[in-house]
Parts: sequence; structure tokens; C-alpha cells
Amino acid sequence: MNKDLEYYKNKFDDYLDGHLNPEQLEELKTELNARPNLSAELERHVQARAAIRAFGEHDQKDKFNSMFDDIGPSENPPNQPKTKSALIWALLGVAVLAALFLFYNNSKSTSTNINKPLIAYLEDPSANLTRQNAKVSNGDWLAGLEAYNNQSYSQALEYFEKVRTDEAFATDNTGQLNLYSGVCNLRLENHDKAIEAFKTVPTNNPMFDEVQWYLALTYLQKGENKNATLVLQAIVDQSSHFKKGEAKELLLRIKE
Repeated sequence: MNKDLEYYKNKFDDYLDGHLNPEQLEELKTELNARPNLSAELERHVQARAAIRAFGEHDQKDKFNSMFDDIGPSENPPNQPKTKSALIWALLGVAVLAALFLFYNNSKSTSTNINKPLIAYLEDPSANLTRQNAKVSNGDWLAGLEAYNNQSYSQALEYFEKVRTDEAFATDNTGQLNLYSGVCNLRLENHDKAIEAFKTVPTNNPMFDEVQWYLALTYLQKGENKNATLVLQAIVDQSSHFKKGEAKELLLRIKE
């Protein structure tokens, strides 16, 4: 049974990474329908991968924050106590001004457009975090990913459009192609094109969880908070979605 389970775990990975050809995909679907315990194992496998990806993102943030752990407060010479006291009062003054500024902005805003807080949530999905298939040989695709990783979003979109001329490749990689195209358009504030790309990805695609998240962010950046709320609530309703916590935070911001 262990060998059988290991075989299917590898097969599940190939399915989630988009490596299965149409015949293999149909064969797996037949097996899932015939074996309920296998379907349950696939669900657990999907949840485990979602948890790993979510942990990976938090781990990266922790590593970034840890870079500042060794930076302690600067030492003041013992004969300059007034400088330290003045610095404390200056910091308190800045804190009060910042609080007043935030209060003013919150009271001034009559809409729920949260473009400014949204910046903290908008992080580009990297090739490593989104189950990138390293075996692909499409030159335009690889060039597009390189431009994308360099934040050359317009150039990346040009390559991605060329990729679409290869119908077989575009179909096999529709999730990743439309995810990256959508994020590029989101970064360029081409909101309608981003939404169109994200909506092209079917719900049973392995990339749909990430597409859902960036679709919500696009609606928010465009100011369509009603549509954003629907997508964010759909994310929150999923027990294993890797952005469930952040989706809850955004829903609270919209309601404020």
C-alpha cells in the first residue's frame, strides 16, 4: 500500500503541476471516481501543498524581518543625556502627528477604496512559489518569465502574447499563462485586461487559488469593492485557501 500511495502522490504532483497529458488526466479522473479514498487523499494532498506554500511566503517575510534583528539602538555618549531625551520627545511628536494624519484620512474618506493599504498585499507570484514547470521548452514562455521576474511587465506581456500562438502549449499551461498575464496587467493598471485573463482560468485548474486572490486585488485596485467582496468571501469560505487570513483582513478594511 505504501508503494501505491507513493505512486499516487507523485501522480498528484504531476496533476497539480500540469504535467499530465490528456490521456493521463482522463485516466486519473476515472480512478478518482472509482476510488473515494483516493479522492480524499488528493484533497489532503492539495491542502498540504497549500499549507506549504503559505508557510513558505511567511518564512520569506520572517527572513526579511530577521535581517534587522542585529540592528540595535545607537549608543549615546554618557555626557549627552539631553540629546537622548530630545530624541524621545521628537519621536513622540512624530507618533502623535502620524496618529492625527491617519485619523484625518480615515474621517475624510467617504468611500471604501483601499488602494493605499492594498500595496501591502500585492506581491508578485514567483515562478518558484507557483509550481512552475521547469521542463518547458517554449522560448517565448521562458523569455516572458524572465522579463516578468525582472518586473518588465510590458515586455513580459509581449512574450506571453506570442506564447498564445502555440495553442497546444497555451492550453496545457492556461493557468500559469493567464495568472502571469493578469498580474502584469494589474501592475500596469490595465484592470479590465487583468480581470479578463484571471476569469479565463477554470475553477478546476491547479492555479485557480492564486488567480482568485489576484482577481480580488484587481477589483480592489479598480475600486469595484462589491465584486472584490464576493471573491474575498469565496476565499474565506475555503478551509485550505493559502490567502484565507489575508482575505479576512481585506474584508474588514472594506467594511470600515
